[in-house]
Amino acid sequence: MKKGNPVQIELFSSKNEIIKEAQDLGSAINYFRHHERIILTIICCLLLSIVSFSLGVKRGKQLMLSHSKEVPLQKTQTIKKEVKSSEIKQTPAPLKKEIEPVKKQANFTIQVATYKTKTYAKREAEKLEKKGLYTLVVPKGGYVQLCVGKFFTKNEAKTTLLELKTKYKDCFIRRL
Repeated sequence: MKKGNPVQIELFSSKNEIIKEAQDLGSAINYFRHHERIILTIICCLLLSIVSFSLGVKRGKQLMLSHSKEVPLQKTQTIKKEVKSSEIKQTPAPLKKEIEPVKKQANFTIQVATYKTKTYAKREAEKLEKKGLYTLVVPKGGYVQLCVGKFFTKNEAKTTLLELKTKYKDCFIRRL
């Protein structure tokens, strides 16, 4: 639009204005293209860093596994030697020791409640013992935990847990 005639509005710009606008637009595009290159370079560097880091972690795990494995034993050669019956000395049989049965250790119990004082825990423990249950009073920090039973597996404890849930709603199975 020409500045000389304020009344008339031109629909089209003159050639000089179009060229000037194109030059302004071109410099803006070049400006953004320059920043796009920088951003693209940063993204590529980040991707390269992530890939090299993950490969390093994978390689580190492989090295740790290879160092942690024991060195395989060399094959030993078995030597077969025929022994004559005259060479065999008769030795008395060793005394048989009684084999002690392997005692399983009870690993689970049911924590029924936690009290601030030991007297309340002992009162409740006496009530449970009257019902025929084995109780444990365990001091822990500033509290006293009341536990019932010693069980070898969680499945064994589940039946007792269901019975106790009627009175003690928050009781749960835990390790000893």
